[in-house]
This record gives sequence, structure tokens and C-alpha cells, in this order.
Amino acid sequence: MTYTLSKKGKKISDRIIVFEILARLHSGSINQRAHTHVHVPKSYTDRNGNTKQIWKDGQLTVPRSIAYSDDEQVQLKKILDDAKTRLLAMEKDVTEATDRLAMENGTMAATWLQEVIDGKVTAKAIPATQRLCDIYTDYVHDVRLRVSPNTRRQYESNVNNLKRFEKHTGQTLTLDGLTQDILSDFEAFLIAELGNSQNSASRRMKRLRSFIRWANGLNHDWPIEPLTHNNPFEHYRIREEQYGTPFYLTIEERNRLEAFELPPRLARQRDIFIFQCLIGCRVSDLWSMTKNDIVSGAIEYIPRKTMDERPVTIRVPLNSRAMAIVERYMDNGDRRLFPFVSQQQYNEGIKAMLTAAGITRMVTILDPKTRQETKRPINEVASSHMARRTFIGNLYKQVKDPNLVGKLSGHTEGSRSFARYRDIDDDMAQELVNMLE
Repeated sequence: MTYTLSKKGKKISDRIIVFEILARLHSGSINQRAHTHVHVPKSYTDRNGNTKQIWKDGQLTVPRSIAYSDDEQVQLKKILDDAKTRLLAMEKDVTEATDRLAMENGTMAATWLQEVIDGKVTAKAIPATQRLCDIYTDYVHDVRLRVSPNTRRQYESNVNNLKRFEKHTGQTLTLDGLTQDILSDFEAFLIAELGNSQNSASRRMKRLRSFIRWANGLNHDWPIEPLTHNNPFEHYRIREEQYGTPFYLTIEERNRLEAFELPPRLARQRDIFIFQCLIGCRVSDLWSMTKNDIVSGAIEYIPRKTMDERPVTIRVPLNSRAMAIVERYMDNGDRRLFPFVSQQQYNEGIKAMLTAAGITRMVTILDPKTRQETKRPINEVASSHMARRTFIGNLYKQVKDPNLVGKLSGHTEGSRSFARYRDIDDDMAQELVNMLE
């Protein structure tokens, strides 16, 4: 066990300022910290004005003699003797508790060290009903969790991140032991150690919050007897997700890309991309489409993202461009709508086809790490989701009716995601000011 001093001290006399000793238990994968409630000065000044070191390099050194003959000398010696006695007793308690834990094959809760120091724990094994990751796993796989398969996978990923956090800190998270400090450390771990953007970290924290609310019996759609009455999210602020104004291809750029001559492999991916631009679906829905989804001149599908929560059939009529692409692959002997490749290859193909066609105009994006605006060529930041934005953005410019566009894109009325597409571009701004003439 190692010790450091807190940064904030308190003055007890003109020449003595004391600081709390902070303990850290760091052995193998175990890494816990705690308050000792023991205070010592860093140094003191003797009667001759010389500074005597008491705390140096994490060690407490009690001077052999203290050159004071007044009450302050007595007070200082009492502080040091008391600190040394309490630290020795505390180390003995922690050693014994660690030995008991090992004999019982137990695991450390997140607040184990602090509870041992405070005399609140005997270091027994954590019951399975309190292990946060175990309960979270059962929650994620329960059929009563009404989320789409993709959202369920994101919940599973969150459980894995929590397990990696436990391994990183050497602690076992429990429902009752979860604190705001642990939430803060976990969010920082997502960003610093796992490379998540702040937006991604915020989404993961919101999923964890949903689980904790359920464990507190607060989910009205899935009521249970509370497993805990501890809810550290009550006063924990999750940072809002921030997104830039959506960028997308203009109709002129889309048509130029469609007409550009490309090698066969890229041409096939270009056809799929143009088709996606014409129906506005997510790539996960596009990948599951078959020829049977073409019904009376329209594509019909239920968005996978909201399939369990809001199973609404989206029907998008196919214009002549879209129907021509469908007919091009109708007799390829595959029940799937198109010759799909992996989503990663598809994204790489989109960047390559835009580069080849010379569609490289600069767009403003929000850097996911720094949350600062930056300029990038559109061909370098394009992905499959830009097809959906191309459909929504160009359609909204034409009709300016969010409910009508939302009916074709699958956005609900008042959707926060769809609200980003309402940014007024130069053409719309010109139309507005012309109304004042």
C-alpha cells in the first residue's frame, strides 16, 4: 500500500498545516484508493527557522527530536505519533481482510478498501445478486428488454467495457457500491483507454443509466422489485451528444457520380450507393433487402433499429432511376436485392468512387474527439450513412415538410436526429429574404 497527501490542507496553528493521507492499494490488477482520515503536516519550522521534512516521497518521517518547548511542540508530536499508530493499525486491518478474502475466494467491490478502513466490511465474497456485470448481462439478454438487435449488441458491448474497466481498476462493481466517482472514472476510461469519442461515451453512459433505473424498479414498462436503492445517476450529469450540420451530396453530384465510368467492382457498389440515396434507408436495412421487398413499384421494409420498439412499415416508391438499378440486378440468380459486400468494403468503395469522380468539395464536420469544427474533403469523410443524409437533405430542400420526409425516412415526429436536417442552407435562406421584397 502506498500513500500520498491530499492537495487541500487545513491550518491548525501559525506554523502547522495538515493534509489528509490518501491510501492506494495497487497489486497486480488491483488498484483502489481510499481516504484514511489521518492528517499530517508536510513539514514544520523549528525555533531557529529551519524547515524539517516530515512527509517526503510518500513516507512519514517522525523527527528524533523536536526543537520546541511550547505547546506547539507537544501538539505536533501528538499528531505524528497518532498518525504512525493509526497507519500501522490500518495496514494490519487491510492485510487481514485481504487474507480472508483470498481464503473465501471472494472478490473486491469497488469501495472495498474504503469500507475496510472505515471498519464497515469483513471482506466477504460479493453475492451474485450484487455483481453489476452479472445482473447487467442477464438484463441485456432478457427478452423483455424491448430493443432492436443492433441496440442489444450495443448493450452487450457496454457490459464488456464494464468488465474491462473492472480488470483495469482491480475492482468488482456492485449495484450498492456504484458511486458518482466510479461513473466519472468509467466515462474517462471509455475515452482515454478505449478510444471512444465523447458522443459515444455519452451514449454508453445513457445505456448504463437505463439499466440502473431498471435495477431501482423505476422502469414502468418493465416493473420489478428493486434490486438496489442506490442510483448514483440521480446527480450525475451525462454530457449531451453534439453533432455538426449533416453534409450530403447535391443532386447534381449524385447524378455526376451515377454517370461516371468506373471499374466493374466499383460500379456495382456505386449502383447500390445511388439506390440507397434514392430510398434513404440505413445500411443495416439495405443489407437485409431481398427482391421480395419490391411491392407494386415501391420498396417496403421495417427499420431494424426500431423493429422491437416501434415496428412500422416504411414504403418508399421507386422512381425511374431506382427502378432501373433494381432491374439491372433482377436476374443475377440471387434472392438478395444486390450483390452486397461487407459494410467496411462498402464504405471504402464509397470513398474511392467519389475520389475517382472528382467529387472532393470541402465540408465542415465536427471532430468527434475534440468537438471542434474542421474542414475535410467530402470524399475522405463519406460513408454509407451519407446516402441516407443525401435522401433526407435533398428531399427536405424540395418540400420543407419534416412530417412528410419523416414518413419516408422512418424518423418520428419531433425526432432530435431529424431536427439536424432542418439547417437552413443558402438557397432556403435566399427564398426567405425574398419574401420581404
